[in-house]
Amino acid sequence: MDLQKFVDQVSVPCAVLSVERTEKGFCKEVRIVCANQTYKQVMGAGYYDNMLYQELVPRDSKFEDFCFRAAFLNQRMHAYVPTRALGGWTDQQMIPLERESENLGYCQFLFEFTKSAEPDRSVHGKRLRDHQGLYYPYGNRRFYG
Repeated sequence: MDLQKFVDQVSVPCAVLSVERTEKGFCKEVRIVCANQTYKQVMGAGYYDNMLYQELVPRDSKFEDFCFRAAFLNQRMHAYVPTRALGGWTDQQMIPLERESENLGYCQFLFEFTKSAEPDRSVHGKRLRDHQGLYYPYGNRRFYG
């Protein structure tokens, strides 16, 4: 599959992320393989293909966990999280893609920034925030493992 053509078909910021895992099954690194023009514009001049994500934004264990679950557990992930660095919120989705090998997986990453919390973006307009401030689409964190 031509991943660049794939992301270029999406109108919101979109990237394909690769997730490498260790021999023991833990997340080793997350890279931004490629992105559409909208994603590149939002991220600015520091973006380049196949970069480590933490070269653009601070490293975040929850983000890495979401990437890992999408890439290796084939779980669709959705969260609505505060983005302190930008003074707003991020509505993010990760969709599993086919794995290349046993230790290298991929997911599609889509996001949108909002200036304030908009809980109606969650499924059925329910307030689905857990104790860490994350919003879950099914209202039950157990769905995510």
